[in-house]
Amino acid sequence: MSKIRSESFAFTLANITLYLLYMAVSYSFADASNGSYHTVKTLAIINHRTNPDYHATAYELKENDNDLFETSSLPAKICFYKNSKIRRGICFKAKDGANLPYQEVKDFKIIAISNNKDSHGVLFTALHHGQTLGRVMFISIWHFDSTLHKFIDILPNVRLTYQSEYKISRNIDGKSIFITADRIWDENTESLYSPHRFKICILTLDDNNFFSITKSYTTENKYKSFDDVERIVVIEKEMETIRRILLN
Repeated sequence: MSKIRSESFAFTLANITLYLLYMAVSYSFADASNGSYHTVKTLAIINHRTNPDYHATAYELKENDNDLFETSSLPAKICFYKNSKIRRGICFKAKDGANLPYQEVKDFKIIAISNNKDSHGVLFTALHHGQTLGRVMFISIWHFDSTLHKFIDILPNVRLTYQSEYKISRNIDGKSIFITADRIWDENTESLYSPHRFKICILTLDDNNFFSITKSYTTENKYKSFDDVERIVVIEKEMETIRRILLN
């Protein structure tokens, strides 16, 4: 019997899903309703370790004729509030170390990171629109640290191209395993959206509730990309190899 139980995603996370995306911690106390932002979604975070319970809200650019994702430098952001009626919170902007803005919220959900009833996180992902064909998506998972009394990102810097997929699975101990598949582009022999090999990364949760990359490899097979399919499907086809690697 396999030691992992898979709950599949392809740019969407299943289970009690969490708000993912690493943010180059633009940490600020701010009223996120100001400026050109609009609210994408608000989540209630019910956790016995947070007193009172928190709400998390995702914001992105309010597009109009003059303000578009493709031309804006306004990053998406996530804000945590102790009271949903008081719009004053702690916010984190979706930017990387090179100040690249990730303008559009892609995924924002509550996810379970272990079997413990209080071990939930917020998955927050955002997409970059602009002049790069490179890493266009940031992924983060925010978890309440009962020692620091604040929400922290428990993923390392996770950046993927648009030709990518991620998935959450469970180990036999009930802790989450986070898996990513990202295209490797051979510019000399492949067009941008032709079939590619993919880099698989397996991130496991340690005893301190932080994810880290413990295994990675390049697929032997090439998998179809957007010249042929509407969404990337790699991890499901690689699960036999992934299970074998995890058991070794």
